[in-house]
Amino acid sequence: MPGPSDHDPGAAAAAAAPAAALVIDRRGCLVFANGTFGELSGTGVRQWRGAPEDAALKAIAARCRDEESAYRRLAAVRERGQGSEVLDLGANRVVSTREPLPGTDSELGALWLFTEPPCPAEQQNHLLATVAHEFHTPLTALLSFAELLADARLGPLSVDQRSAAEAINRNAERLLRLVDDLLLLARLESRRLPLRFVEVDVPSLVRAAVVDRGPESAERGIELRCVTSAGPPVAGDPARLHQVLGNVLGNAVKYGAANSRVRVEAACTEDRWTIEVADSGMGIPAEELDRITRGFERGSNAVLAGISGSGLGLAVSKELVESHGGTLEVVSVLDVGTTVRIVLPSDHRDGKGRS
Repeated sequence: MPGPSDHDPGAAAAAAAPAAALVIDRRGCLVFANGTFGELSGTGVRQWRGAPEDAALKAIAARCRDEESAYRRLAAVRERGQGSEVLDLGANRVVSTREPLPGTDSELGALWLFTEPPCPAEQQNHLLATVAHEFHTPLTALLSFAELLADARLGPLSVDQRSAAEAINRNAERLLRLVDDLLLLARLESRRLPLRFVEVDVPSLVRAAVVDRGPESAERGIELRCVTSAGPPVAGDPARLHQVLGNVLGNAVKYGAANSRVRVEAACTEDRWTIEVADSGMGIPAEELDRITRGFERGSNAVLAGISGSGLGLAVSKELVESHGGTLEVVSVLDVGTTVRIVLPSDHRDGKGRS
């Protein structure tokens, strides 16, 4: 494919991108593909000029561990017109992003490759933590500069310039959340996450998590109904337990049906607390339930519905709950809803998760 023209800002942006990048016109055809895309797809780049975008998506999906799932995720980003998805290339991870190109009728699609060479589990966790840490600093700087660009005190911005600054900020925030989850998951799996065990009042913890999700649920017309009973405290890290409930409630609000109800219950029986979060949403296919908490896994129906996500939230939550000596279980019926059940012992202080 010929090099980018000086008069084609979209092609110039794709050519300069450190990721595998495509420029797609309003007809859904490729205007430009950079060399990194050619390497990732295992093809040359000249053949792609004028080709339908669907062919490019299938070429990338064919190199993934689960070709059908990868194609669905890529297609979901295409249908939304913007957003991101995480793909599994076996030894590699790919984050797919897509945004409109300000000032043009085209869109820029990018595939960011995270390489994980085969290695023992401990080395792999170390590598994952190192990669996540190295991405964290430049992403934080990128967010700061994006905020500066959008600051009206530095001078007025055109509509296109403001749109570009907002796109930078939005995608950097998505990647930063992904990097933070990757770093946390690696530390949990290697048992190197320090946990601060104190007495935690479960009813107060649950009510605080529900309040935090109030604005988000209100936007979708979802009622959060919270019922708690009295009982002894649990020994745990309050910040991490709050994070678990935030992840689970966030999923219930995101995947629950609009104008429905999410039931949140916490009850103490004998020597344990049981916390349940139940939605009335799309549910998860039965054959996918056993892998939904593994990480980078999402329900295929959620992907087809165009709901974005990394598939890390439940994996992180499960690891955090287990580091407190508890269990996390997902029960779901397709097109009926999902219930996440968390069980915590009322006195757990072995510090399994501490370094």
